[in-house]
Amino acid sequence: MSKLKPIPVYPKFKKASQALAAARDLIRNEERWVQNDLAVKTIYKGTGYEQHRACSTKSPNAEAFCALGAVRRVNGPAEKSATAFLRQAAAKLLDETDTPINADIFTVNDEYGHKETLKMFSLAIKAAKKAGK
Repeated sequence: MSKLKPIPVYPKFKKASQALAAARDLIRNEERWVQNDLAVKTIYKGTGYEQHRACSTKSPNAEAFCALGAVRRVNGPAEKSATAFLRQAAAKLLDETDTPINADIFTVNDEYGHKETLKMFSLAIKAAKKAGK
């Protein structure tokens, strides 16, 4: 992780679309995005090399997040609703039926990459706004 701006303290978003937009903005910079973990922190920095370890999404040391980890980081009353919209968007991207588990979110994040993860957020935000959430 290079010199990134500190992660802001987020307000308790009441609308899913606001929480999703903040989460998308958090991971928009690819250095703030991670695959295969909800959140990671740097445990070693050497010349041209860094080592990371999984950590809590709420940890003050967390530096990078997957899609779901970013939603959990921004948190608030809208987290559950935001996760549901993100899950629906992931299912749409994968051309699958939405399920009550978050597997599709992880599939898009971990297997399809950063660009598709941001696209998943855009679809989720659009659906949440359309629903008035």
